[in-house]
Amino acid sequence: MIIVLGLFQTMVDAQVLRPKTICKLPNEIRESSGLVVLNDSIFITHNDGGNLPQLFQLKSDGIFTLQIFSSLKNHDWEEACMMNNELLIGDFGNNCNCRNNLSVLRFKMLMDSSGKILFQPDGDCHFHFSDQKNFPPSKSNFNFDCEAMCVVNGELFLFSKNMSMPSDGFTKIYRLNPFTDSTEALLVDSMYLNAPVTGACSIANTDSVLLMSYFGLFECNVNNQDHFSLYKSFTWNHFSQKEAIAVSENQIYLTDEKHFGGKLYHLSIDQLNKNSHSKKILHHSFRLFIQHLKFSAAKS
Repeated sequence: MIIVLGLFQTMVDAQVLRPKTICKLPNEIRESSGLVVLNDSIFITHNDGGNLPQLFQLKSDGIFTLQIFSSLKNHDWEEACMMNNELLIGDFGNNCNCRNNLSVLRFKMLMDSSGKILFQPDGDCHFHFSDQKNFPPSKSNFNFDCEAMCVVNGELFLFSKNMSMPSDGFTKIYRLNPFTDSTEALLVDSMYLNAPVTGACSIANTDSVLLMSYFGLFECNVNNQDHFSLYKSFTWNHFSQKEAIAVSENQIYLTDEKHFGGKLYHLSIDQLNKNSHSKKILHHSFRLFIQHLKFSAAKS
């Protein structure tokens, strides 16, 4: 109990971002793990591994339509973004760090005669991480899980979810061409964030990328040499399993899973210019959370 109180106390003491609820997610969307904004009232999302290969078109009032793709399999769909007018789905969730079937799925976006948007599978890109030699690696090198990708300056980047024990705190960054059948995700950079990255998106017409974790948000800058640098960090006003983020116009949208929230939220990008805080507070919260997980496992 002391560990849990410690986690929330560090979060209360920090300056926070306060996303506002748009709607509650329907029960069918229990584990939203990717998010794309079609317009300010229609969003594309999907569940992660263990669920059907479905794409949901969600309206801001919580009403949705879905497509099921019986020819596909949801090994562990963890991220979504648009690139070259196609929808990309990252089937690269890799909790065990042992998968050898990682892929990025491509979907064409079509419109029928009634104006309804439909998605058509358009192939996939199978890939491996350029620096992974062992499947799985040692626990101290459990840094080949992935739940985040986004497009920056016309190229696709993937961000690792570092769950090493003990963790060195670095998120690895890979560049990938998703329009080939098979390729290598090339390690190009890393950043010390000391938090598990669960979602990513880029801000249009800027060199900024937003990386999300359960506890907070990181704003990063990117230069033309594939170099990523941390600019600001923020913390959320509440803990939940936030795994999907997208930006449209001046709004940031995000979702969390049903375990702790199950909602669609938004906040203004302007909030990023008003609130920032020391990274040490956020990182300390993550360490306490890991201790809480160990404590809970020992009790069960």
